[in-house]
Amino acid sequence: MPSSTPLEIVSAHSPDSDDAFMFYGLATKKVRSPKVTFRHVLEDIETLNRKAIQGVYELSAISYHAYPYVADKYVLMASGSSIGDGYGPMIVAARPMEPEELKGKRIAIPGTMTTAYLACRLFQPDFEPVVTPFDKITDAVRERSVDAGLIIHERSIALAGSGDPKRMLPDDAREHSIRSG
Repeated sequence: MPSSTPLEIVSAHSPDSDDAFMFYGLATKKVRSPKVTFRHVLEDIETLNRKAIQGVYELSAISYHAYPYVADKYVLMASGSSIGDGYGPMIVAARPMEPEELKGKRIAIPGTMTTAYLACRLFQPDFEPVVTPFDKITDAVRERSVDAGLIIHERSIALAGSGDPKRMLPDDAREHSIRSG
């Protein structure tokens, strides 16, 4: 006799606005099925990448960089991607810097499995990564505990929403976007 109890699928994603949009239909139960229910777990993307390597969740947001490490456990869905031109990671610093000045510098990063980290390594292979929670990177730059910070789209959206991404910080330090030209 078939069970009438729906299968619960754990859906893990970050609390950022992109993931909220991608998972909105499931989270608000606008997408329903008598056969499955969804339970949502919210964690930062680096934690999700690491847990995906372990195969913890049935459905999980991950970074593109992490996919080769989890391809034996997960398949990519046809929808739900968050990357684009002019909308990706950004390197910020408390003073203006030229791209070549990043060589050998301490850069706060959101995690070594993030696509942002991979892009930064491709842009400048010679730097010292300092793993920092994504929402604390601009603080580390402001406090000058690092030379620069690699912010992911969650923070770059917040900076863009506050006006010019080179806006003044509370301690009169300036954030500057380093772009490749």
